[in-house]
Amino acid sequence: MGLFIAVSQAFKSDLLVIFLFLVLFDFATGYLKALKWKVVSSDVGTKGVIKHTTTFLFYAMLMTGGYYFHAQVVANSVLLMVMLTYITSIMENLAVMGVYVPSFLKTRVEKELKEIEEKLNKGE
Repeated sequence: MGLFIAVSQAFKSDLLVIFLFLVLFDFATGYLKALKWKVVSSDVGTKGVIKHTTTFLFYAMLMTGGYYFHAQVVANSVLLMVMLTYITSIMENLAVMGVYVPSFLKTRVEKELKEIEEKLNKGE
């Protein structure tokens, strides 16, 4: 019975809902970036879906474990760090599409633009 309560508490967590939104938004911005640069690949898209789904399920289980073992603070802290990486990824995707981003991300964006250009050059 305790595990059922832990699962229900984890899925009621606002952090987990926000994390799900970030995962979906990151996937969407990544796909839009690929469309803009004309490097859409079904293999990459499939890997992305699998990766993001697995990531969400893993952290949902982490949150469940946090509630089950009364370690919500630890589970929330880990999830917050992962959420920050997703926010960074979303900002990188937006920057590559031409949306303004803070200067601390410019070097990462320039690196990604270079990788995309290399992929495009290989296709020619």
